[in-house]
Amino acid sequence: MDIDKNIALKIGLCTEEMMIFLAEHSAHGKRYMDLRIAADSDTVSVLLLDNCPPYDPTNGSDSVLSRDILRAFCPKLDYRYSFGQNTTFMEWKLNT
Repeated sequence: MDIDKNIALKIGLCTEEMMIFLAEHSAHGKRYMDLRIAADSDTVSVLLLDNCPPYDPTNGSDSVLSRDILRAFCPKLDYRYSFGQNTTFMEWKLNT
């Protein structure tokens, strides 16, 4: 599968920014991040699960840069906090 370089850059940038944000802002103690990436012919989806303190990247964050990057480059962003876990879902359409 070929992915447009511009979309691939956006996917990588948003995924990296979320993981760096979590690593820098997580409280001390045992923390985990679970990154899952799925792709088909039309869509790339990124699911990031972690047990860091609650944060909502869809409604601002401690980092203006992180928030602005996600808003600019991620067309579909969803967040939930449940059972002591942050769940962030990002999605890009490949054929737009």
